[in-house]
Amino acid sequence: KVDLTVVRPHGAMGATPVFMFFHGGGFALGSIVSGDPLCRALAQQAGARVLSVEYRLAPEHPYPAGRDDGYAALNWVARHAVVLGGRADRIAVMYLGKIVEIGDRDAIVPSIAGWARTSASSSATGRSRIRHGSTR
Repeated sequence: KVDLTVVRPHGAMGATPVFMFFHGGGFALGSIVSGDPLCRALAQQAGARVLSVEYRLAPEHPYPAGRDDGYAALNWVARHAVVLGGRADRIAVMYLGKIVEIGDRDAIVPSIAGWARTSASSSATGRSRIRHGSTR
């Protein structure tokens, strides 16, 4: 069982693109809670549903447990995106760190629309800034 938090953009009507978000922390730190501000900002800025994945962390669950949870969540969402209000043909993966190995991406879910490695910082006003770039 892998927990997901779904953040829906305000005023979203109909199916939206889906971003799968994996928090950073080297498989030992972080949580859905720590990534929540970034996920909320992303949902609003992109007009997409953001699904944040609560994968297992070390040391209680050594690597590759967290990575395996990420793969399981991604495959589940690809099959159930419509039920979540998302578009199965518009799923992107965003991650902080290295949750998805570059060589593994195509083997996970070939229909993923995009991959982005993301970093976030806060400005002096406390607003989150989102920077991203494709890793493909």
